[in-house]
Amino acid sequence: MRLRSHFLAVLSAAGILLANAANAVPITLYGSYSQKDNFYDAADDRGQLLCSLACSGLTSSLPSGTYGSNVPGVATQSGFSSIAADLFYLANNSDATELAFVNSVLDPDYTMGARTDAGGATSFSFTSSALYILLKIGTSPDMALIWNTSGVAQTYSYTGFPKEGAGLSHVTEYGRTTKVPEPAAFLLLGTGLLAVGFARRRRAAAAVAA
Repeated sequence: MRLRSHFLAVLSAAGILLANAANAVPITLYGSYSQKDNFYDAADDRGQLLCSLACSGLTSSLPSGTYGSNVPGVATQSGFSSIAADLFYLANNSDATELAFVNSVLDPDYTMGARTDAGGATSFSFTSSALYILLKIGTSPDMALIWNTSGVAQTYSYTGFPKEGAGLSHVTEYGRTTKVPEPAAFLLLGTGLLAVGFARRRRAAAAVAA
């Protein structure tokens, strides 16, 4: 009886995680800065990021439209959204500048991040257990900050929209989520517990027959 209760609890947890994966909603990334014309277009949708479980993107309080020198910076942040992320313009995309941006937004005092080069790909997928992920989009230092709200490692799939200069230059990871079993691990554990239950039942039946 106790084994059955444990097994049902495991399946229930696995079902919750799988339901989250099925309900994942893509985050649309907005904003582009033209160095040539010196303006920022906040309404320009550059691409989408699909998280396999759950995540949110940092947004700006600036209204939709175009701006000259007034482009999204740390002071304009307005919190995280589960359906959108604004691209924040930085002075450059050096490790130090990116780290300063992340620490200014989150105040966690990270000392470094782990960067992965995506080579300007308009289609890019990766798996990460990072708590926060910074995406460098296009040729300008436009950055989208993503918060992994799932609490576990998950898969991210980026798709840049055609003719938008939306290639993904690199991904930088900060922090780590709390480690818990992923859906596949839950199902594997459940299968093992079920096998143990059948074995015990068979032994009990054999003992009664004897």
